[in-house]
Amino acid sequence: MLKLSDSLFERNPRNIKYISAYFTKYVYGESEMSDIANIIARREKVKNLTLAQLQFLNSSHPKFTFPYARNVIVLEVEGEKTHQSDQKYCERTQRDVARKGIPLINLVSLSILDKLK
Repeated sequence: MLKLSDSLFERNPRNIKYISAYFTKYVYGESEMSDIANIIARREKVKNLTLAQLQFLNSSHPKFTFPYARNVIVLEVEGEKTHQSDQKYCERTQRDVARKGIPLINLVSLSILDKLK
């Protein structure tokens, strides 16, 4: 389960088609998070950027704990074409952030379908 905590920016989403979640291996401060938000805000298709925490729900104590559960960043993308083009758009956004020295590692990406074929 992803528990959304802080929204770094939000635009008027009309048609969210793709959601991509990333994690960082380091805990960054306010200045790094504002750098991430400024870089991603330049990307016009990204409508929401939210910080999140990953939580595991199970009845027994997990044998493995994910060490970066508090370092999750969620992008919501307004897509117009195929989900492959939305995925490539998110990968380019990830590279733009990495050029500033803040690596983002893809956790999960989801394409939201209007209807099943």
